[in-house]
Amino acid sequence: MHCMYLRDKTMRLHAGATVEMECRHFESQQVHDKAQATTDAGGWYKMEIGGDHQDEICDVRLLKSPEADCAEIELSRDRCRVPLTGNDGIKQSGVRYANPIAFFRKEPLPNCGELLRAYDLYNETSENS
Repeated sequence: MHCMYLRDKTMRLHAGATVEMECRHFESQQVHDKAQATTDAGGWYKMEIGGDHQDEICDVRLLKSPEADCAEIELSRDRCRVPLTGNDGIKQSGVRYANPIAFFRKEPLPNCGELLRAYDLYNETSENS
């Protein structure tokens, strides 16, 4: 297991990473809406998707990293679901925040084992002991 960038002092936020939001119907899997964005200097991105997507599954996923040494994509950690409907019991002004997604480094950080333990992600089969 390689260390992903965690939200603490070890995290480097990347400007120039490309992410994509895709909304597809939950039964037919037909894509109904799609948008791309690029992260700013703080690692944030913003995209606008119009309409209500109650009958769709909307995911944000990683597409491209600006750094060659931190561009590994691990399936299931490369995306997160974002509910885009007003019929979900959440009172918001239309802004939704996605959970963190991260590229992995080609080579683990020297303190990777320590970080995994701190976040209770370490196990005996980890490469980063």
